[in-house]
Amino acid sequence: MIQKPTLDTHKLLSTVALSYRGWNALQPQHDDLSALYCAIVSMRSLTVLEFGCGYSTLVIQEALKENRRWFENLKEKPAVRNSNMFKCFSVDTDAAWIFECQKYCEEGIVTFSHSPCSVTKINGQVCHTYDRIPDVVPDFIYLDGPDPSQVLGTMNGLSWRCKERTPMAADIVLIEPTLLPGTMILVDGRTNNARFLENNLKRNWHVEWFEDKDQTVFYLSEQRLGKVNVIGQDICQ
Repeated sequence: MIQKPTLDTHKLLSTVALSYRGWNALQPQHDDLSALYCAIVSMRSLTVLEFGCGYSTLVIQEALKENRRWFENLKEKPAVRNSNMFKCFSVDTDAAWIFECQKYCEEGIVTFSHSPCSVTKINGQVCHTYDRIPDVVPDFIYLDGPDPSQVLGTMNGLSWRCKERTPMAADIVLIEPTLLPGTMILVDGRTNNARFLENNLKRNWHVEWFEDKDQTVFYLSEQRLGKVNVIGQDICQ
């Protein structure tokens, strides 16, 4: 791992002006975005799965480019079983928003997926999942979507049309068995959702809540699987 990589997000996003259906998007939260960049580069992440696109997608793209430069400069490159190295897969419920974000992303690094998000149950608890998520095994997951107002359907009369109901994304619970040891999850805000994940994930996760930043970090602390089932942080140790 490397020590506290930094990114001037103000400079990176100075020419970016995301808008949604004619309205200016919310301004980027630079402290949160800097923390996101630092986490991906520090972990030397190879494949990122992002729930909910936006300014964060551009920062993830920049972090993966930095990790690719680092990997290309290695004198000895280990064998890695990963067909999606230095790529971000971002899923969102809104096609118009995806189209807006695509304008600022480089082909070959970021792949966008459009999917509805629907009410469901996990372990007997009401929550929601995207109908389709990217078919990848990420070593870094960024959870900042969906917009709860776009969750479709009801379950036992409950829906996310209730404005007081917090987001409760359960997609990570579904894919948990396939994740590699060392995987990191960063939940931006959505603390109630993070606590739901902590209570429902079954593997050995180390969880830390940074109350001042309103972020929760999960780290899959398990013995590695083998020589080719490695992630970026294993390469630089």
